[in-house]
Amino acid sequence: GHYTQGHTYTVRGATMTISFTGITLASSALGLPPFKLPSPLDALPPEVRHALAGAGVQSGAFDTAFVDGDLRVSRGDRGELRVFVR
Repeated sequence: GHYTQGHTYTVRGATMTISFTGITLASSALGLPPFKLPSPLDALPPEVRHALAGAGVQSGAFDTAFVDGDLRVSRGDRGELRVFVR
């Protein structure tokens, strides 16, 4: 089957923060119509969900160190180096 991961993002200067919002199943081996699976945090009480989301449980951020028409190099908030090529 095919699925799409939902995300939201914010950009502040050279830093982008991406947050997971859920998964949409577009097709399945069982022939089910498309449907969206919510974020696992949605099952928690609002105050717990808000605290975990604020702690970055379902998000990540990265700072762009270099970018041109073909390449972007960034460092993630967990120390990873990301290289994107068009």
